[in-house]
Amino acid sequence: MLENFLIICYTTPNYERITEHFLNCLDTITVPKANICIKRDIPPIELMQKEGFKSNLWYYCLITKFKHLIDSLILNKDKYDYYISSDCDIQFLYHHIDKWYDLEEYMKTNNKDIYFMREGLTEEVNGGFYIICNQNLDSTINFLKSVYDEMIITPYSKMELGDQTIINKKIIGMTNIGKIPLQYVVWGHDIYDHTNSLVHHAVQTSGTIDKMVQMKKVIGYLE
Repeated sequence: MLENFLIICYTTPNYERITEHFLNCLDTITVPKANICIKRDIPPIELMQKEGFKSNLWYYCLITKFKHLIDSLILNKDKYDYYISSDCDIQFLYHHIDKWYDLEEYMKTNNKDIYFMREGLTEEVNGGFYIICNQNLDSTINFLKSVYDEMIITPYSKMELGDQTIINKKIIGMTNIGKIPLQYVVWGHDIYDHTNSLVHHAVQTSGTIDKMVQMKKVIGYLE
């Protein structure tokens, strides 16, 4: 699977330390730089005055990141077997890299268009990491466009978690949406399967320093 995929990601200057670690993780599992489509954005200076969860900067980044995802899918349509939308606070783990082939086999068997990371142990999906398969890609792009169109007209108070809020509403009843099995995911400090962990999402933290601390702890747990 890792031979033919494109990682689509987005970052801003205040996230530089996290982004550097994210890219180092990809280098560790030998992801070619050509397979990383990263947008380094500089938000309006007035938004940079206040950072953090649910700030105006946070919502701006979610919307801009989502537009970058759509643009990248259109630009790179049919060039890859898989497209991974990833936040930069996702840690790609090197301990069980061969398990990517097991995950790929799972996805092929279940035959869905998108596989989302869950929001912890819930059945809702998280917007920080998902895998888009190169099948029915026009339909997937249209779905993502519909999410984006709703994002740009929805007051922040009505989409508490940005794209994630809208995606969870829209996918109800959709049969072409799958979820990544928990065994491959580390959610915050929660490691569901030490022998299969592929990606760690640094959540339930209070800032970039706290995210880095959590990432290092998770690596330590898996050593």
